[in-house]
Amino acid sequence: MSRAAALRFAECLDREDYTAAETSLAEACVYAIGGRTIRGPAAIIAEYRESGEWGRRVLDRVDCSSRLIECEDETVLVEFRDDIHHQGRRHTYACRQRLWIDRNGLIIRIEHQDDAEASARLAAFFASVGIERLR
Repeated sequence: MSRAAALRFAECLDREDYTAAETSLAEACVYAIGGRTIRGPAAIIAEYRESGEWGRRVLDRVDCSSRLIECEDETVLVEFRDDIHHQGRRHTYACRQRLWIDRNGLIIRIEHQDDAEASARLAAFFASVGIERLR
């Protein structure tokens, strides 16, 4: 059940179907990212939506994909990949998030696993095409 729930959530995010993605989250779900904790489905989905909208607004094109890395009894590790195209240049950014899933197939916790090197490469790409992403 955990695998199917994680796959459904990741696929919804890949196609930016935020309404469907929100139905995958438990009411008490928390999202830990960058030293912040975001609580509740609406706030969590707003975080994902803002990022997607920013990409569509600022970049020429972003192609999103995901894959499941490992599945345990209660957690699934998902890799999200963004193929970013801007000013004739391309960069692939990947990040991982661990999802905790309850017995009802709802996500109760999302933990973003920051990769400092990947984040630095993304920042360098943005700088090389004149984009500043504040967070």
